[in-house]
Amino acid sequence: MKIEKWHIISGIIIAVLGLIGIILNIFWPREIQLEIIIKDNNTEKVIPGVIYINQDVNPISIDPAAGTAVFLRQGKHTIRVASDGYNQRTVDIDRISTPLVITMEPIAVITSGPMPLSFTGWRRWNDITLSEGANTNEIIVNGTVLDAAGFNNTTLSTDLRGKTLILYFSNTNASRFSQRRLVKLEYNIDEILLQPANASLLYDGYLQAEDTPLNRGIEFIIPNDFDGKLNFIFYQAELKDLKITAYYK
Repeated sequence: MKIEKWHIISGIIIAVLGLIGIILNIFWPREIQLEIIIKDNNTEKVIPGVIYINQDVNPISIDPAAGTAVFLRQGKHTIRVASDGYNQRTVDIDRISTPLVITMEPIAVITSGPMPLSFTGWRRWNDITLSEGANTNEIIVNGTVLDAAGFNNTTLSTDLRGKTLILYFSNTNASRFSQRRLVKLEYNIDEILLQPANASLLYDGYLQAEDTPLNRGIEFIIPNDFDGKLNFIFYQAELKDLKITAYYK
């Protein structure tokens, strides 16, 4: 009789534990490692880019060599994907299944002129804030820079090698720059100074603080050893709605 009661009790315990497991899985779903890979829709070539998960405004860079792993709880998620030279895409997933391969459609080339270089996914460092301009290739910079600050992208396409970066700076009069030092550009993980092809630099490699003529952007030839990192650096400046517009050709 005691054995039968024990079987009944143990059965109830197992059933309760199973019910608890189901409830926990519903209200506290487990985290799953999801590998995300971005590919060109036409060539199936793996490409770099950034993703934004749900309402998060902080971009996550996707490694073009091996993809990038993120941790998500099982359930519904919205992933917004951006890659330079491609139309942005939003993907909704109901259940996590790894790896997640997201294909991107290249932006159609309508003109033979300069192409916009998107600032989507660039990351700030130190005392500045970034906001989007009217187009993806425009960025607005604000902040008080006590020493050095800036923003960068470490996953730009190496297809930019040999191409010309064209920059336009506007509303510079609203900002204050120490000894008229506007900004300097460095490239690669080694932080090498990027020299302009059609403008003079002040000491320490900084451009002079002034608006760029609309008919003559500041041009930089991207070196053949470019590894995908480009960094904008400000020094001791009070930035107020400084607008930077970027193209490449």
